[in-house]
Amino acid sequence: MTKRAGGPIGPDCPSCWRRFPAVQAVTRRRRSKPRSRLLEPKSARNTVAVSAVVDTNVWVSAFLTPHGFPARLIGAGRAGRFTVVSSLPLLEELLEVLRRPRIMKVRQATVDDAEAYVRGVAAVARLVPVSGTLHLCRDPDDDWVLETAVAGGATHVVSRDEDVTRDQELQGQLEIRGIATITVSRLFAVLDEGEPESAPRVGN
Repeated sequence: MTKRAGGPIGPDCPSCWRRFPAVQAVTRRRRSKPRSRLLEPKSARNTVAVSAVVDTNVWVSAFLTPHGFPARLIGAGRAGRFTVVSSLPLLEELLEVLRRPRIMKVRQATVDDAEAYVRGVAAVARLVPVSGTLHLCRDPDDDWVLETAVAGGATHVVSRDEDVTRDQELQGQLEIRGIATITVSRLFAVLDEGEPESAPRVGN
C-alpha cells in the first residue's frame, strides 16, 4: 500500500470513501447504520480504558486460524472489552491481502468470506482520519498503522511485525505519544487484569 497525496482520509469524507472503492463496496451495509453511533468521538461512547490499533498481520492471522487468540479480537471488540481503532487505508490493506489467492487457498475461503470478514472488522472499529504524513517506521506501510494509533489516541498497537515491535527508536517515539506495542496474548492479559498497560503520555 502506498502513500496518497491529499488531505486527511476520514470516514466522514465522501470523497475519501471514493478513493477506496473496494472498501466502500464491502462496508456499504456497515456505513448505512446511524452515523451518530459509528462516528461519534470515543468520549461520547461507553468508556473503555484500552483502545488498540490491530495490525493487518494480526487480522490476517485471525482469518486463517478462526479458533486462535487473534480470532477472539473481533468478539472482544464487539463485547466492548476494548475499543478497536482503524482507518480506511488499513481496511483497504486488509481486504487486499485477504483476496490474495494464496490466502484464499490456505483458508479454503471465498472472496465473499474475505469481504464478510472485513465488514466484521469495520463493524466493531472506530474509524479515524489519517493523512499519510506521519513517518516513523522504515516500512511506509507500517506508518499507516502508527498514524492511525496516534490519530485515534490509542493506548496500544497490536502487531506481530518486528519492524514495529523490536525497533527501540520507534518504541521511544510511540511512548512519547502514550502508545505501547503489544502482542495479542498480552492484550488479553491486560484486558483480564482490567487496567491499561500503556506507555505514559508525555505532555497534553
